Amino acid sequence: MNNGDAAVMKLPTTCPSCGASTDTDMCVMNVPHFKEVIIMALTCENCGYKSNEVKGGGEIASHGTRITLQIQTTRDMSRGVVKSDTASIAIPEIDFEMKESGLGLYTTVEGLLMKVHDGLKQANPFASGNDT
Repeated sequence: MNNGDAAVMKLPTTCPSCGASTDTDMCVMNVPHFKEVIIMALTCENCGYKSNEVKGGGEIASHGTRITLQIQTTRDMSRGVVKSDTASIAIPEIDFEMKESGLGLYTTVEGLLMKVHDGLKQANPFASGNDT
């Protein structure tokens, strides 16, 4: 990504976890081969809660783009990815597909897979069995 001279704006907000006053950092960036995005990050000094979100900026493309990544080594898991809020994720090796989730983010491949895992676990807490 080309951060260049992108200005970071601070917006006062309330922590969604503990309710303390904090700031959301916001920055508009142009991602090559993607589009302009708005990156928002929040870190609460009070409770340690962290979140980041990516929202599409600029015009909406007339059609999507398919990007395929094959994981060959553990190093590939550290690769940075931008997932738009309308993107789907497919892992054909395990017959998994997740349609758009409404959450855009900038993370690593590993971070994206952890978000998917946590989202599935939260949506279906009984799928993981009895922990007691």
